Amino acid sequence: GKLARDTMIKPPELTDALREQIIYGAPAVLSGDDKKRLPHLDDFFNRLVMNEEFVALLGEATAATEQDKLTKCVNVVYETRGRSLDLLLFQVSREVRTAYSQSTLFRTNSFATKLFKMFSKMHGLDYVHTTLGRTLNELLLDVSDESAKADLRNAKSGDGDAALSRFSMLTKAQRLFQQVQKSEARLPIEFRYLFRHVQSCLRERFPVRTEDLAAVISTALLENLSATSASFSDGTQAFDTIAALQPSITGDMSQLSAVLGPVSSQLDSFSAAMKDVVAQVNKMAKVVTQLHGAVDPRSTQAQQLIAQHSAKQNSIAIGGFFFLRFLVPCLTAPEAYALVHEVPDGEQRKLLVVLGKVVQNLSNGLEFGAKEAHMVQFNDFITENQTAMNALFDKLATVPANAPTLKSLHDSAIEVPRKRYEESIAFIYAHTLTVLDKLGELLQTPTGTPAIDGEHRLLLQILREAIQAVESKAGTANDAGIAGRIDALSNLAQNSNSNARIAANTIPADALETAKTLPASSPLDANGDPEVFTDDLAGAGAGVPLARM
Repeated sequence: GKLARDTMIKPPELTDALREQIIYGAPAVLSGDDKKRLPHLDDFFNRLVMNEEFVALLGEATAATEQDKLTKCVNVVYETRGRSLDLLLFQVSREVRTAYSQSTLFRTNSFATKLFKMFSKMHGLDYVHTTLGRTLNELLLDVSDESAKADLRNAKSGDGDAALSRFSMLTKAQRLFQQVQKSEARLPIEFRYLFRHVQSCLRERFPVRTEDLAAVISTALLENLSATSASFSDGTQAFDTIAALQPSITGDMSQLSAVLGPVSSQLDSFSAAMKDVVAQVNKMAKVVTQLHGAVDPRSTQAQQLIAQHSAKQNSIAIGGFFFLRFLVPCLTAPEAYALVHEVPDGEQRKLLVVLGKVVQNLSNGLEFGAKEAHMVQFNDFITENQTAMNALFDKLATVPANAPTLKSLHDSAIEVPRKRYEESIAFIYAHTLTVLDKLGELLQTPTGTPAIDGEHRLLLQILREAIQAVESKAGTANDAGIAGRIDALSNLAQNSNSNARIAANTIPADALETAKTLPASSPLDANGDPEVFTDDLAGAGAGVPLARM
């Protein structure tokens, strides 16, 4: 009945227990050594973990398979100081600064995007429940109807009443996008600060001004050449697979019967790849024509190109975080965010995946190609809503004048359960021991920037001191391997300091002075905006409680 439906379309209530389960997952079990070390980790926490450069290097020393766990734990301990956003801003700046091309930024899983995964759960859970909860549950309930299932099957296969099915699926996609548009005012302020920061970093690193038109043109040309080359490579690979079957084509009827199926399948793949190649070549021809006209900075083509470049930056800055790593995962796996009462069944999941792909392509400004022929029907939706999406990007990256400052957000941190803090700091310390050799190498490897090299030398010294202190107080210093690795770390620190004394003859005095100062947290001026660090690491965190409980 209506009452039952009203109950089902409301997302589950976010109780404290459910919220903790979604954000932190299953509790970890501390080992005996973890428990011994835990009471002695204050200095390690204050002087090292709360230094963003140390965390970034720890991430570099960590295998990709362990980075999810590390970023989760780092987020937890930073949130106890209200500084998880500061860490994320720092890492974004670091990754943009060292990026070779904007087209590759944040498309794959980097340390910054993995930090955001946990961050978005901590700060965006209420928002996504309010924004998508009811709409998602209504869509999933509708899939239970036979007509809705038929729409989904027809949309994927192209069979049946295609026009009606297409209209039904487009209506669902439009309804979902409109819900996101209407939710803009409710976006957490932490997200706005992040998106504005990414946008600002990208514009500084890859400018979109008229005087930088040559770089914009070369980037556009190289990206299209790469895309065309990839399409051609796919087609070549598909045909090579067919050609490899030639030795099996004989007068043996049973062998022919076995070969015809794979040949037919590969021909379909080759045909789809060739359609992609043709489409990409046509697209590139148009781009080359536009680029040729854009060589004159005063031309209409030049202004259009700059506008497109700016829109692409917004797609990277906001789409790569907000859609790719937050809203789309919420759509395709809503049970992970407790948005639904039951795990979606097969038909429901298919609908969610289709809608997730559509929203993601809209965010990327990309139309579907021949490889996903059944999705081409959504291309009109993508082109018709592109202007609205670009406008939404700008709104999401806008911080209202009356918004709380970054500095004031330090005092509004999410309450972290003490056991979650303890398991997180224990993991970070144990993981530091695991990657100690790699971390030591990174800390003593010259970067070419004297101030950063000085910072790394001091971090290396503090790391050695902190580990010695923890192991000594915990009574674990004589454990197999620990003592030897501390000695090795001491040797690294001595060598690094020796090299620093030699290099001091050629390093400007002001650079050496800068190297003596280390950040304990993200830099903020009186208005809560970023500025240069001046805090001495050795005194960082002095007199500050270990965690806000």
